[in-house]
Amino acid sequence: MYLEYYHLAQKPFQINTDPAFLWFGEKHKEALATLKYGLLEDKSFLLLTGDIGVGKTTIINAFLQDLDKHDLVAVINDPLLNKPDFFSHIAKAFGLAGKLTTKGLFLITFGKFLLDQHYQGKRLLLIVDECQLLNHDLLEEIRLLSNLENNGTKLINIFFIGQLEFIDILLLPENKAIRQRITVNYNILPLSLEETEKYIEHRLTVAGANRKIFNKSAIREIFQFSNGYPRLINVISDRALLTGFITSSKQIQKKIIKECALELDFSLANKANRYGNKKEENQDSKSTGNRHAPLKYIGYAVVICILFVLIYVFFHSSSSFFPADFSKIQTILSEYINKRQKDILPEVSPEPFQISQADRQDIVIPEAPPEPPPADIDLKKASMSIDKTVSTPANRVESPDAERPLDIVVISFASDSLEMSAVSLVELEKFSDAVLRKKNTRITIRGYTDSTGSAQYNKKLAGFRATSVKNILAGKGIPLDTINIASNENRGNDMGQEQDTRRVEVEVEVLNE
Repeated sequence: MYLEYYHLAQKPFQINTDPAFLWFGEKHKEALATLKYGLLEDKSFLLLTGDIGVGKTTIINAFLQDLDKHDLVAVINDPLLNKPDFFSHIAKAFGLAGKLTTKGLFLITFGKFLLDQHYQGKRLLLIVDECQLLNHDLLEEIRLLSNLENNGTKLINIFFIGQLEFIDILLLPENKAIRQRITVNYNILPLSLEETEKYIEHRLTVAGANRKIFNKSAIREIFQFSNGYPRLINVISDRALLTGFITSSKQIQKKIIKECALELDFSLANKANRYGNKKEENQDSKSTGNRHAPLKYIGYAVVICILFVLIYVFFHSSSSFFPADFSKIQTILSEYINKRQKDILPEVSPEPFQISQADRQDIVIPEAPPEPPPADIDLKKASMSIDKTVSTPANRVESPDAERPLDIVVISFASDSLEMSAVSLVELEKFSDAVLRKKNTRITIRGYTDSTGSAQYNKKLAGFRATSVKNILAGKGIPLDTINIASNENRGNDMGQEQDTRRVEVEVEVLNE
């Protein structure tokens, strides 16, 4: 509709992967170079991530166009496949002959095919798009395909392309093997404001524009709406051209972009719809309630008067009102109030913390605690140290009104897990009771990791474990505003930890304020 009005030969902001409109920012160029490097160097596993609409598919298409005749590629665009369909898809994509009805038959045929292509000097590449949809079983099958090699040389490269959620999938303990094989990864970031302007101008020029259709303020508004995501830039720019044509605007300005942004903001439309429905419900309830308003207010007045009389009688034992029956009234009123308290606040008898017999055998009963520090020691400035095999630390803050002192508790976890040991659960239970008996406390939770493995994985796991301890303490009744999670720290292996455990200790410190 707007092509003739703006003198354009074709629509410039179609949501497709037309190579004619291809424009790369710095991030996209780096992502494309990363893909080429991964294939040339036979890196086996490569990961390319990016948020929705950032241009991953466009980069993949540009990468495929640059491949030569010596490169054979199979692309899986929909990884929601079962194992037989997955093997059939790969066989068909690489042109394998015959019906491969079983996994064993596929592996034999596919392995021979890979060797033949390797001897002919060809490189094979499997691209899995939308890899965040893969389940664990299919991930394992893909990992096993990478085991096909000849004299230490990998016979196939596998590229994962997907959203950022795939990183969380790789961090799961069951995906440890495939995570360690990914040697190259790159995350695509959105366009900057300057890149957004160049992107819009490039697509308009390719479409046939011979003048500047979007002014500077309009482009800034487009960037604010899209946050630099090319797909959203295309959506709102196309809508703006249509709106400009309808309003006979030769140049797209900020006002038009704002109008289009409101039309495209589905969240605002949803809020308006919910607000309208809620307003109608309030009007209906208001009209219904008005009919009963007089009776309701009379009832409130009667109840208030009765309460005033009862309170006056209850608290004035020497009152001259009702002298003969005052003690009887006071007894009845006390029984009523006690009954109401029991109804509103029933007594809760929590179940005792249960430990299995097997776990009891592993629990080490700590020796009697040492004597409290002298009274002249400033406990806020006293240095805290943790023994390597400690269950009861040396430095502690004595609480005279509690059954046990408030000390530093070391929480141990199973390897690559959020599962706490039985000893740690018991310590947290006792620790929570001690904290609740003492006022003016502040808790600091620190997650420690060793220096082995992926630093990103260690840091993330340490944070999860510290948060789980915080949630347990809050569930015991400790106010959240008194609990603080400190930044993760790398302790290294000076605590005698094994190299492959990546064990995290959560240190809980209570300080008097």
